[in-house]
Amino acid sequence: MLDEKKLLSVISGQKMVQPPIWFMRQAGRYLPEYREVREQAGSFWNLCFTPELACEVTLQPLRRFAFDAAIIFSDILIVPHALGQKVDFLPDHGPKLEVIDSALVQQSWQAKSYLDKFRPTLEALKLVKQQLAPEKALIGFSGAPWTLATYMLNARKAHQFEPILKLLLTQKEEVSRLITLLSDVVADYLILQLKSGADVVKIFDSWAGVVPQIDRQELILKPLAEIVSKVRNTYPNAPIIYFGREISDFYPEIIKKIPDLTLAFDQYVKPEEIRDKFQSHIAVQGNLDPEILLQGGEKLERATRELIKILRDGPYIFNLGHGILPQTPIAHVEQVIRMVKEV
Repeated sequence: MLDEKKLLSVISGQKMVQPPIWFMRQAGRYLPEYREVREQAGSFWNLCFTPELACEVTLQPLRRFAFDAAIIFSDILIVPHALGQKVDFLPDHGPKLEVIDSALVQQSWQAKSYLDKFRPTLEALKLVKQQLAPEKALIGFSGAPWTLATYMLNARKAHQFEPILKLLLTQKEEVSRLITLLSDVVADYLILQLKSGADVVKIFDSWAGVVPQIDRQELILKPLAEIVSKVRNTYPNAPIIYFGREISDFYPEIIKKIPDLTLAFDQYVKPEEIRDKFQSHIAVQGNLDPEILLQGGEKLERATRELIKILRDGPYIFNLGHGILPQTPIAHVEQVIRMVKEV
Protein backbone atom coordinates (compact mmCIF):
# COMPACT_ATOMS: atom_id res chain seq x y z
CA MET A 1 0.00 0.00 0.00
CA LEU A 2 1.23 3.48 -0.82
CA ASP A 3 2.22 5.59 2.14
CA GLU A 4 -0.22 8.47 2.57
CA LYS A 5 2.78 10.81 2.46
CA LYS A 6 3.87 11.01 -1.17
CA LEU A 7 7.43 11.94 -0.28
CA LEU A 8 7.87 8.81 1.84
CA SER A 9 6.37 6.61 -0.85
CA VAL A 10 8.88 7.84 -3.40
CA ILE A 11 11.82 7.52 -1.00
CA SER A 12 10.76 3.91 -0.43
CA GLY A 13 11.19 3.31 -4.17
CA GLN A 14 7.73 3.89 -5.61
CA LYS A 15 7.21 5.96 -8.73
CA MET A 16 4.34 8.38 -9.13
CA VAL A 17 2.76 10.00 -12.14
CA GLN A 18 2.70 13.25 -10.15
CA PRO A 19 6.00 13.47 -8.25
CA PRO A 20 6.01 15.03 -4.80
CA ILE A 21 7.39 18.55 -4.75
CA TRP A 22 9.10 20.74 -2.18
CA PHE A 23 11.83 23.37 -2.48
CA MET A 24 15.03 23.95 -0.59
CA ARG A 25 14.68 27.26 1.31
CA GLN A 26 10.95 27.24 0.58
CA ALA A 27 10.50 29.24 3.79
CA GLY A 28 12.38 32.46 3.20
CA ARG A 29 12.69 36.03 2.08
CA TYR A 30 10.76 35.66 -1.18
CA LEU A 31 7.57 35.45 0.97
CA PRO A 32 6.21 38.71 2.42
CA GLU A 33 4.77 36.83 5.40
CA TYR A 34 8.24 35.49 6.19
CA ARG A 35 9.75 38.97 6.07
CA GLU A 36 7.10 40.17 8.51
CA VAL A 37 7.89 37.44 11.04
CA ARG A 38 11.63 37.92 10.53
CA GLU A 39 11.24 41.61 11.42
CA GLN A 40 9.16 40.66 14.45
CA ALA A 41 11.89 38.27 15.62
CA GLY A 42 14.55 40.99 15.51
CA SER A 43 17.39 38.68 14.56
CA PHE A 44 17.90 35.51 12.58
CA TRP A 45 18.89 33.48 15.65
CA ASN A 46 15.83 34.70 17.55
CA LEU A 47 13.72 33.44 14.68
CA CYS A 48 15.46 30.05 14.75
CA PHE A 49 15.41 29.71 18.54
CA THR A 50 11.83 30.80 19.21
CA PRO A 51 9.88 27.59 18.56
CA GLU A 52 6.57 29.32 17.86
CA LEU A 53 8.14 31.63 15.26
CA ALA A 54 10.19 28.84 13.65
CA CYS A 55 7.01 26.77 13.43
CA GLU A 56 5.12 29.64 11.84
CA VAL A 57 7.64 30.27 9.06
CA THR A 58 7.99 26.52 8.44
CA LEU A 59 4.26 26.28 7.77
CA GLN A 60 3.90 29.50 5.73
CA PRO A 61 4.86 27.99 2.35
CA LEU A 62 2.37 25.15 2.78
CA ARG A 63 -0.46 27.59 3.42
CA ARG A 64 0.32 29.37 0.17
CA PHE A 65 1.50 26.50 -2.07
CA ALA A 66 0.62 22.82 -2.60
CA PHE A 67 4.01 21.54 -1.44
CA ASP A 68 4.11 17.92 -0.29
CA ALA A 69 6.56 18.50 2.55
CA ALA A 70 7.61 21.08 5.12
CA ILE A 71 11.26 21.48 6.09
CA ILE A 72 11.90 22.78 9.59
CA PHE A 73 13.16 26.35 9.68
CA SER A 74 16.66 26.40 11.10
CA ASP A 75 20.24 26.71 9.86
CA ILE A 76 23.12 24.28 9.47
CA LEU A 77 25.28 26.56 11.66
CA ILE A 78 23.25 25.60 14.70
CA VAL A 79 25.81 22.79 15.09
CA PRO A 80 28.92 24.96 15.56
CA HIS A 81 26.80 27.29 17.70
CA ALA A 82 25.82 24.34 19.90
CA LEU A 83 29.47 23.34 20.19
CA GLY A 84 30.36 26.73 21.63
CA GLN A 85 31.59 28.63 18.58
CA LYS A 86 30.10 32.11 18.33
CA VAL A 87 28.09 32.52 15.12
CA ASP A 88 26.58 35.82 14.00
CA PHE A 89 24.49 36.65 10.95
CA LEU A 90 25.30 40.12 9.66
CA PRO A 91 23.12 42.08 7.22
CA ASP A 92 24.42 41.83 3.63
CA HIS A 93 27.34 39.73 4.86
CA GLY A 94 26.05 36.31 5.81
CA PRO A 95 27.42 34.25 8.69
CA LYS A 96 30.41 35.37 10.68
CA LEU A 97 32.09 32.81 12.94
CA GLU A 98 34.60 33.61 15.62
CA VAL A 99 37.96 31.86 15.46
CA ILE A 100 37.37 28.36 16.75
CA ASP A 101 38.34 27.42 20.30
CA SER A 102 39.15 23.74 19.82
CA ALA A 103 39.38 23.08 23.57
CA LEU A 104 35.86 24.46 24.09
CA VAL A 105 34.49 22.40 21.23
CA GLN A 106 36.13 19.21 22.50
CA GLN A 107 34.86 19.80 26.02
CA SER A 108 31.32 20.45 24.79
CA TRP A 109 31.41 17.30 22.67
CA GLN A 110 32.74 15.06 25.43
CA ALA A 111 30.13 16.29 27.90
CA LYS A 112 27.33 16.14 25.29
CA SER A 113 26.36 19.59 26.58
CA TYR A 114 25.58 20.64 23.01
CA LEU A 115 22.37 18.58 23.05
CA ASP A 116 20.54 21.22 25.07
CA LYS A 117 21.26 23.85 22.41
CA PHE A 118 19.16 21.85 19.93
CA ARG A 119 16.05 22.01 22.12
CA PRO A 120 14.35 25.04 20.47
CA THR A 121 14.53 23.39 17.03
CA LEU A 122 13.23 20.13 18.45
CA GLU A 123 10.33 21.99 20.09
CA ALA A 124 9.59 23.69 16.76
CA LEU A 125 9.48 20.28 15.07
CA LYS A 126 6.92 19.07 17.60
CA LEU A 127 4.78 22.17 17.04
CA VAL A 128 4.89 21.77 13.26
CA LYS A 129 4.02 18.09 13.53
CA GLN A 130 0.91 18.94 15.52
CA GLN A 131 -0.33 21.35 12.85
CA LEU A 132 0.86 19.69 9.64
CA ALA A 133 -1.72 17.93 7.47
CA PRO A 134 -1.29 14.13 7.71
CA GLU A 135 -0.46 13.76 4.02
CA LYS A 136 2.44 16.23 4.27
CA ALA A 137 5.91 15.03 5.27
CA LEU A 138 8.10 16.87 7.77
CA ILE A 139 11.81 17.15 6.97
CA GLY A 140 14.58 17.77 9.48
CA PHE A 141 18.16 18.46 8.46
CA SER A 142 21.77 19.09 9.34
CA GLY A 143 24.90 20.16 7.56
CA ALA A 144 27.37 17.41 6.67
CA PRO A 145 30.63 17.26 8.68
CA TRP A 146 32.80 18.59 5.85
CA THR A 147 30.55 21.55 5.09
CA LEU A 148 30.26 22.39 8.79
CA ALA A 149 34.04 22.15 9.16
CA THR A 150 34.58 24.60 6.28
CA TYR A 151 32.62 27.22 8.17
CA MET A 152 34.15 26.41 11.53
CA LEU A 153 37.75 26.48 10.32
CA ASN A 154 37.40 29.33 7.84
CA ALA A 155 35.88 31.48 10.58
CA ARG A 156 35.32 34.97 9.15
CA LYS A 157 36.07 33.97 5.56
CA ALA A 158 32.81 32.28 4.63
CA HIS A 159 32.81 30.90 1.07
CA GLN A 160 36.59 31.20 0.88
CA PHE A 161 38.22 27.83 1.21
CA GLU A 162 41.95 28.55 1.31
CA PRO A 163 42.20 28.17 5.12
CA ILE A 164 40.73 24.68 5.32
CA LEU A 165 42.53 23.48 2.19
CA LYS A 166 45.79 24.70 3.67
CA LEU A 167 45.00 22.85 6.88
CA LEU A 168 44.45 19.68 4.87
CA LEU A 169 48.05 19.96 3.72
CA THR A 170 49.62 21.03 7.00
CA GLN A 171 47.38 19.68 9.79
CA LYS A 172 45.28 16.96 8.25
CA GLU A 173 44.95 15.07 11.52
CA GLU A 174 43.29 18.09 13.11
CA VAL A 175 40.79 18.35 10.26
CA SER A 176 40.07 14.62 10.42
CA ARG A 177 39.57 14.81 14.19
CA LEU A 178 37.02 17.60 13.76
CA ILE A 179 35.22 15.65 11.00
CA THR A 180 34.97 12.63 13.32
CA LEU A 181 33.63 14.79 16.14
CA LEU A 182 31.07 16.39 13.85
CA SER A 183 29.91 13.00 12.56
CA ASP A 184 28.93 12.07 16.09
CA VAL A 185 27.20 15.38 16.75
CA VAL A 186 25.27 15.34 13.46
CA ALA A 187 24.09 11.77 14.09
CA ASP A 188 22.84 12.80 17.56
CA TYR A 189 21.07 15.80 16.10
CA LEU A 190 19.33 13.85 13.34
CA ILE A 191 18.20 11.16 15.77
CA LEU A 192 16.69 13.83 18.02
CA GLN A 193 14.89 15.39 15.06
CA LEU A 194 13.37 12.03 14.11
CA LYS A 195 12.34 11.53 17.72
CA SER A 196 10.70 14.97 17.69
CA GLY A 197 8.52 14.26 14.67
CA ALA A 198 10.60 14.52 11.50
CA ASP A 199 9.55 11.95 8.88
CA VAL A 200 12.71 12.44 6.81
CA VAL A 201 16.12 13.92 7.52
CA LYS A 202 18.38 15.57 4.99
CA ILE A 203 22.15 16.06 5.09
CA PHE A 204 23.39 19.17 3.28
CA ASP A 205 26.95 19.01 1.97
CA SER A 206 26.94 22.30 0.11
CA TRP A 207 30.74 22.55 -0.09
CA ALA A 208 31.47 18.90 -0.93
CA GLY A 209 32.83 19.99 -4.31
CA VAL A 210 35.74 21.71 -2.57
CA VAL A 211 37.13 18.43 -1.20
CA PRO A 212 40.16 17.22 -3.21
CA GLN A 213 39.31 13.96 -4.97
CA ILE A 214 42.01 12.09 -3.08
CA ASP A 215 40.30 12.98 0.23
CA ARG A 216 36.68 12.23 -0.71
CA GLN A 217 36.62 8.78 0.86
CA GLU A 218 37.84 10.07 4.21
CA LEU A 219 36.12 13.45 4.37
CA ILE A 220 32.80 12.75 2.62
CA LEU A 221 32.00 9.04 2.37
CA LYS A 222 33.32 7.75 5.69
CA PRO A 223 31.56 10.34 7.90
CA LEU A 224 28.35 10.03 5.87
CA ALA A 225 28.36 6.25 6.31
CA GLU A 226 28.97 6.65 10.06
CA ILE A 227 26.10 9.10 10.43
CA VAL A 228 23.68 6.89 8.50
CA SER A 229 24.74 3.83 10.49
CA LYS A 230 24.24 5.58 13.85
CA VAL A 231 20.88 7.04 12.85
CA ARG A 232 19.62 3.68 11.62
CA ASN A 233 20.80 1.90 14.73
CA THR A 234 18.05 3.90 16.43
CA TYR A 235 15.62 4.27 13.52
CA PRO A 236 16.30 1.33 11.14
CA ASN A 237 14.01 2.57 8.38
CA ALA A 238 14.77 6.29 8.66
CA PRO A 239 14.46 8.00 5.25
CA ILE A 240 17.64 10.02 4.64
CA ILE A 241 18.37 12.40 1.76
CA TYR A 242 21.94 13.44 0.96
CA PHE A 243 22.78 16.54 -1.07
CA GLY A 244 26.41 16.72 -2.14
CA ARG A 245 26.85 19.79 -4.26
CA GLU A 246 29.11 19.37 -7.31
CA ILE A 247 30.12 15.78 -6.55
CA SER A 248 27.62 13.77 -8.61
CA ASP A 249 30.60 11.95 -10.15
CA PHE A 250 31.26 10.55 -6.66
CA TYR A 251 27.65 9.44 -6.11
CA PRO A 252 28.29 5.92 -7.51
CA GLU A 253 30.82 5.38 -4.71
CA ILE A 254 28.30 6.60 -2.16
CA ILE A 255 25.64 4.23 -3.51
CA LYS A 256 28.02 1.26 -3.20
CA LYS A 257 28.71 2.04 0.45
CA ILE A 258 25.25 3.33 1.45
CA PRO A 259 22.75 1.88 -1.04
CA ASP A 260 19.54 3.05 0.64
CA LEU A 261 20.06 6.81 0.52
CA THR A 262 17.97 9.19 -1.52
CA LEU A 263 20.32 11.44 -3.49
CA ALA A 264 19.61 15.08 -4.33
CA PHE A 265 21.26 16.62 -7.38
CA ASP A 266 22.40 20.16 -8.09
CA GLN A 267 21.44 21.98 -11.26
CA TYR A 268 24.69 21.10 -13.04
CA VAL A 269 23.73 17.45 -13.62
CA LYS A 270 21.74 16.58 -16.74
CA PRO A 271 18.44 14.83 -16.00
CA GLU A 272 19.31 12.11 -18.53
CA GLU A 273 22.40 11.31 -16.47
CA ILE A 274 20.33 11.13 -13.30
CA ARG A 275 17.90 8.75 -14.99
CA ASP A 276 20.47 6.54 -16.67
CA LYS A 277 23.07 6.27 -13.89
CA PHE A 278 21.08 6.47 -10.67
CA GLN A 279 17.32 6.15 -10.85
CA SER A 280 17.29 2.37 -11.25
CA HIS A 281 19.13 2.09 -7.90
CA ILE A 282 17.72 4.88 -5.73
CA ALA A 283 15.11 7.59 -5.40
CA VAL A 284 16.37 10.90 -6.78
CA GLN A 285 15.62 14.54 -6.05
CA GLY A 286 16.21 17.67 -8.08
CA ASN A 287 17.24 19.65 -9.92
CA LEU A 288 15.57 22.71 -11.45
CA ASP A 289 18.01 25.61 -11.68
CA PRO A 290 16.98 28.35 -9.18
CA GLU A 291 18.04 30.95 -11.76
CA ILE A 292 15.51 29.53 -14.24
CA LEU A 293 12.84 29.65 -11.55
CA LEU A 294 13.78 33.29 -11.03
CA GLN A 295 13.49 34.08 -14.76
CA GLY A 296 10.13 32.38 -15.26
CA GLY A 297 8.33 32.40 -18.60
CA GLU A 298 8.75 29.86 -21.38
CA LYS A 299 12.23 28.84 -20.26
CA LEU A 300 10.86 27.84 -16.86
CA GLU A 301 8.01 25.94 -18.46
CA ARG A 302 10.33 24.02 -20.78
CA ALA A 303 12.77 23.13 -17.99
CA THR A 304 9.99 21.95 -15.70
CA ARG A 305 8.36 19.80 -18.38
CA GLU A 306 11.71 18.31 -19.38
CA LEU A 307 12.54 17.25 -15.82
CA ILE A 308 9.16 15.60 -15.33
CA LYS A 309 9.25 13.89 -18.72
CA ILE A 310 12.73 12.44 -18.20
CA LEU A 311 12.47 11.45 -14.52
CA ARG A 312 8.85 10.56 -13.83
CA ASP A 313 9.24 6.89 -14.85
CA GLY A 314 11.24 6.20 -11.68
CA PRO A 315 11.12 7.28 -8.02
CA TYR A 316 11.48 11.06 -8.29
CA ILE A 317 11.06 14.11 -6.03
CA PHE A 318 10.75 17.45 -7.82
CA ASN A 319 12.97 20.10 -6.26
CA LEU A 320 15.56 22.74 -7.07
CA GLY A 321 19.26 22.22 -7.64
CA HIS A 322 19.91 24.59 -4.72
CA GLY A 323 17.90 26.94 -2.50
CA ILE A 324 15.22 29.24 -3.84
CA LEU A 325 16.58 32.75 -4.46
CA PRO A 326 15.15 35.57 -2.29
CA GLN A 327 14.09 37.66 -5.28
CA THR A 328 12.05 34.84 -6.87
CA PRO A 329 8.51 35.95 -7.82
CA ILE A 330 5.76 34.03 -6.06
CA ALA A 331 3.97 33.58 -9.41
CA HIS A 332 6.90 31.51 -10.71
CA VAL A 333 6.66 29.13 -7.76
CA GLU A 334 2.93 28.82 -8.37
CA GLN A 335 3.59 28.11 -12.04
CA VAL A 336 5.95 25.20 -11.34
CA ILE A 337 3.71 23.62 -8.72
CA ARG A 338 0.72 23.85 -11.03
CA MET A 339 2.65 22.12 -13.81
CA VAL A 340 3.81 19.33 -11.52
CA LYS A 341 0.32 18.79 -10.15
CA GLU A 342 -1.23 18.75 -13.62
CA VAL A 343 0.98 15.96 -14.96
